[in-house]
Amino acid sequence: DSHATKPPPRPKPRSIIGNIHLLGFKPHRFVAEPSKTNGPLSLKLGRLTTIVISSSNVAKEMFFKHDLACSPRHMLDASQVVGHEKFSMVWLPACPKWLDLRKIIAI
Repeated sequence: DSHATKPPPRPKPRSIIGNIHLLGFKPHRFVAEPSKTNGPLSLKLGRLTTIVISSSNVAKEMFFKHDLACSPRHMLDASQVVGHEKFSMVWLPACPKWLDLRKIIAI
């Protein structure tokens, strides 16, 4: 795109923990209420920005049309030390090998 889109609204995050303190004991309700009126909601969970999608149509579009953009995972240092990142689908980056494994699992 030639122009950047504005990210979804989110509550002001605290440093380090982000919005984790706001989730409480019923996080599904915390994200459901604002998303009913505002649409997608953006949260800062620790150092990761998370977008909450509350519509099944939008979720389907994200997973089928934009799956590579939504699939990056942050690798834990512990998984790199023992070498699991090379053989586990959980830690593989979105690449041809990962896509092949994903197709096998989906069958």
